[in-house]
Amino acid sequence: MNRYLATGVLTLVLVFSALLSSADAMCVYNDSKYNVRALFTCGFGCSNNWKLDPNDKECRPGASGEVTVYITSWTSTPLSSIMRHVSSHGWISIGDHEVCAYHHDGTKVGCDDRW
Repeated sequence: MNRYLATGVLTLVLVFSALLSSADAMCVYNDSKYNVRALFTCGFGCSNNWKLDPNDKECRPGASGEVTVYITSWTSTPLSSIMRHVSSHGWISIGDHEVCAYHHDGTKVGCDDRW
């Protein structure tokens, strides 16, 4: 009986690790010189609130949604914000002068330069 249990557990571990390795993620990259806060919302009970230092990144497994980026470098109260939609396997790139969204294949969706 223990042999069957061990085989079942091993099978579950292998299937779970295969699913994790093939899963993509939505990411936010802070390529700017500013400390920023990125609020990601993807529906009821689905959100993240990340503090990103310069050259930092955060990712979330395959969810699409809205990312609102706030500059927090100068004050504890955010001075400026930009909202961009991100696809489930795309990413947001935060630069010194703009915030851009990209599809999973690297195609630029659009940028906002209201910093």
